[in-house]
Amino acid sequence: MTNARPVSPPSAAVGCPPGRGRWLPRAWGAAALVLSLLAPVLAGAQVAPGSVARPASAAADGPATPRPWPPLLQELLEASLDDPETSLADVRRRLKVLKPTGDPEPAFWLAIAAARLEILLEADAEATASLKLARRHVEASPRPSAAMSQWLEYMELRHRVITEGSTEALGALVSARGRLRIDPASVLGCEWDETESWLLREMGSLDEAWRASEALERCGVATGWPHFRAQALSDRANVAGLAGTLGLAASGGAGPVAAERVAQLFEEAYAAVGPGQGRFLRSLVAYSAGTTLTQMDRPVEAARQLARALAASRALSDRAGIAAALTAQATLDVRQGRHPEALQALAEAEPVLRQMGTGTTSRLMALYTTRLLSLAALERRAELPVAIAGALALREQGVQPAVREKLARAVAAAQAVLGRHATAYEWMQRAHGLAEQSRSIASGAQVLRLQTLYDSSRREAELAALRHAEETTRLSLQAQQATARTLWAALVAAVALVAGAGAVGWRQWERRREMAELALRDTLTGLANRRAIEAYARAQFDQAQRLKLPFTVALIDLDHFKDINDRHGHATGDAVLRAFAQAVPGLLRAPDRLGRWGGEEFLLVLPGTTQHELPGLFQRLRGAFAATPVPGLPVPHGRSFSMGGAESGADGAGLDALVEAADRRLYQAKAAGRDRLG
Repeated sequence: MTNARPVSPPSAAVGCPPGRGRWLPRAWGAAALVLSLLAPVLAGAQVAPGSVARPASAAADGPATPRPWPPLLQELLEASLDDPETSLADVRRRLKVLKPTGDPEPAFWLAIAAARLEILLEADAEATASLKLARRHVEASPRPSAAMSQWLEYMELRHRVITEGSTEALGALVSARGRLRIDPASVLGCEWDETESWLLREMGSLDEAWRASEALERCGVATGWPHFRAQALSDRANVAGLAGTLGLAASGGAGPVAAERVAQLFEEAYAAVGPGQGRFLRSLVAYSAGTTLTQMDRPVEAARQLARALAASRALSDRAGIAAALTAQATLDVRQGRHPEALQALAEAEPVLRQMGTGTTSRLMALYTTRLLSLAALERRAELPVAIAGALALREQGVQPAVREKLARAVAAAQAVLGRHATAYEWMQRAHGLAEQSRSIASGAQVLRLQTLYDSSRREAELAALRHAEETTRLSLQAQQATARTLWAALVAAVALVAGAGAVGWRQWERRREMAELALRDTLTGLANRRAIEAYARAQFDQAQRLKLPFTVALIDLDHFKDINDRHGHATGDAVLRAFAQAVPGLLRAPDRLGRWGGEEFLLVLPGTTQHELPGLFQRLRGAFAATPVPGLPVPHGRSFSMGGAESGADGAGLDALVEAADRRLYQAKAAGRDRLG
């Protein structure tokens, strides 16, 4: 019962990238009409492997008829949404008593069902064993069905995504989706959207997670299964709470309108589950609501939702849910200054997590983060060393940098209470590095998903163009043997097909251009992103080395940027970043280039510039930034920045070493009081 796992029922295969169906521009409506009139003489469209056709009885404009699952999984669907522990026990019992026959398919579906439930309940070792059993059954089958192969590949990818959580796992997930070409309006496509939404949210790529949740809601409506819509609403509310998608108040934190909208989305998700079976899914929605509202500083609503989640998990004997709800309640207690109550909840949660074994490292890390913060706040110096040792004993493999960053900050706070200030400083430095790593992973995940979806769309466009060309040739041959009337109809069809092919080509060119811009430009500031500015710096550095010209880089960091976000809200923080991005380029020469390096840091590339010219440039930039108005801040806004620069020398050091030198001087500037050049 946690938002650390995808919660929809299992699926087997993948869907196409969302939003790809409407590729014809409005101007080609007449051509599409001609094609529809000539449809009886054209070849029928092929159904993608693994997709499920809409039942013939479904009304064209009425509510969607629920698309079917494989029989065994549909049989277990409602039970798994209501009580997965009982469902898993039933599946394991049926596996034991299953009589060996010449057909391995029944045992395969039972193994897949067991793996899905074990993943849901965070029993990773058992899920691994069940998936190995399912693969043995596929290999033992003389002719495994396409559905068996697709389910197995999807479940193995799902398990990898959950246990690994890396950009490599995301790449495998998205590329397999394009390769298998599953109907995006099928239960298989819904499952893929749900898994992508969860992983992107865990990796901090919130824009892409929001798009995946929108695709999941559309898919849920198309398939007619309400739990998909419930999960989509819950995911969207969670992302909105994390990223301030619905807006932030100027006083800091989530504003009342945003918080009310997020709470409303969670209630809609809760209601979408329906009044019947679905206790487990409702507990998941309540847990997600509680953790999100905690982060939005809505303690009353958060406490109510977490109490609802904990009560449901206890009723179901859901160990993962009980531990997660207790840890979340402790986090809320810490925010409210109720540290003894937080420690009591954590003491109950830890034995439950230890009993579960594998798959709980992230939860234990969150538990120790909260424990260290409470012990440090209460100044229990005698207990802190044991808690620190327990935190350091946790393995970090497969845990997202954002989770490790929070633990590092908690360890730093504990070390400071113990008077170990040098060690505390080292842990804060480590937390800073993990924060940068987390931002890099989020950015990389977004670029990777967009690039993969673009490649898939390009392949689809190329295949569509080939199909259109083949159809044009066929119609041309028919026209030679037909009467004048048939010839006329064939010519009209050929024109329509050529127009469609032209539309595909135009759209393909537009997509390539849009994707190139997305891959090289920071969407918030309009500057070059890290990938683009680094590529430009390397090219200019190599040229300067060849021509023996001076070359300087400077790293710029906005001072007290966290204070801006905390006091005025993230919207104002974004406005400060945009103001800086607007102020600087007008003072640069043609070859100079400014790019966003990450967070509130910028990299300035200065070909043909020596380090001695930096003081004058710093003062000009300082004055321009001070004069640039920032919405949400007074005039003048009084914000400043620190800068560190380094010039290439004759020592043969590369660009990376040059940037590191600039970074060291930047930290010297900040240590010396900020608002200066290092």
